[in-house]
Amino acid sequence: MAADRPRRVFLDANVVIRAGKPPGGPLIPRVADLVDAGYIKVVTTDLTKIEIAKNHGANDFEVIGDLTRRRVRDLADEILAVKLPEISPVELQQRLIEKYHAAVEQMFSSLRAETLSIDSVKPSVVFDAYARRTGLFGDDAKKDQFPDAFIFEALKATVTKSDPLTIVSDDKDFAAVIKNAEHITGLRSIADLFAKLGLTIEAAPDVNDFVDDNRDAIVGVVHEELNQWGLQVSDVDDAEIDEADVENVNFLDFRTFRTIGPGKEILVVGRIEMDVKVSYHHPDWDTATYDSEDKVLLPHHTVEGEKNIDVEANFSMTLTVDKHGKPTSVAEFSFDDDDFVWVAIGPNDFDYK
Repeated sequence: MAADRPRRVFLDANVVIRAGKPPGGPLIPRVADLVDAGYIKVVTTDLTKIEIAKNHGANDFEVIGDLTRRRVRDLADEILAVKLPEISPVELQQRLIEKYHAAVEQMFSSLRAETLSIDSVKPSVVFDAYARRTGLFGDDAKKDQFPDAFIFEALKATVTKSDPLTIVSDDKDFAAVIKNAEHITGLRSIADLFAKLGLTIEAAPDVNDFVDDNRDAIVGVVHEELNQWGLQVSDVDDAEIDEADVENVNFLDFRTFRTIGPGKEILVVGRIEMDVKVSYHHPDWDTATYDSEDKVLLPHHTVEGEKNIDVEANFSMTLTVDKHGKPTSVAEFSFDDDDFVWVAIGPNDFDYK
């Protein structure tokens, strides 16, 4: 193994979450390729796994949480003739976390990851940093830093000069504390990890040609992924997107990597802009009346509309190649986040998150 290759790599929860729901879209299998090829060894913690599962579970709860309401179940029975079981919000959240905890465990097993326990960290070490406002509790750090503080201490305890660690995280607080840690280096993304290992493809023009020649097929793949991901309206209360059709895509920037293994696929990582035609509906708040007793607005009509909006997102895409190594088709495509895409449908505001 070359000296400049990271021997041990920790993937922060935010990086794994952005790779998509377990098993992680195109990126995590590529990390497994690096493990199988002997480039890296993945290290994680038990708390990191819990944080990942909790995030995915919370996102799903945002989608189906209304099923815990009796009125929603009664409507499903009345209109769809479907009897939904009664379940409390707490029980539903617990089931979602359990589901994702099992999936996360399986994902890290595919990476043959070493799991460190935060039980090995003395609480006094973390609380001393908290009291002194040092490390992850510095003046510019976020308030809720105890999970990351325990994770970092567990990792730091295993690091030596002969066995260094690379932390992959886009958390600025992690970046700050890494600067003062011996034998620990930081990278911001899995793509940066590939680049650090020297896996950048020099034949990027081949990917440019493929994108230009297969625009319609790529639009179809992106359309399917976006509709699975979901659009949420940010600027109008109770608005819902009924349909979203991706009409065009523009690759703002990307980096290309040759994957490890016999297939030699091309991994493309970057940012994409989508021209999306959406149809939507929402209560007509402009003509709503105010109920002074309950202190709420009561809408009497529904507004429906269509418009084209621009949506940006980070993505990962795997391309199959022919015997000459040139890309031939899209094998996988995913957005590098498990969160919703927030869009604005107001007349002059196209901000999104």
